[in-house]
Amino acid sequence: MAAFFDMKKTAAPGAVRLTMKTHETDFERRFENLHSRVHRGAYWAMPGRRVCISKLEPQRPPAAVAALEDEIV
Repeated sequence: MAAFFDMKKTAAPGAVRLTMKTHETDFERRFENLHSRVHRGAYWAMPGRRVCISKLEPQRPPAAVAALEDEIV
C-alpha cells in the first residue's frame, strides 16, 4: 500500500491505460486482488507501453512506460 501512496498522482498510465484516479476509486478491491495474485504466483508483468520522448533525437529508441500495477509490485 505504501508503494501506491508514494507514487505521483499524475503518473502516466501504462499499457492498460489505467490512471491513478481509476485505481483510487476501488483501491481496496484492486489491492487485495493484486496481493493475492502475487502470493499465488499468478501475477505476470504487463508489457510496457512504448513512447517516443525526444523529437530532437529520432535515432533514440522509444521508452517503455510500465503499468501502475507493475510499479506497485
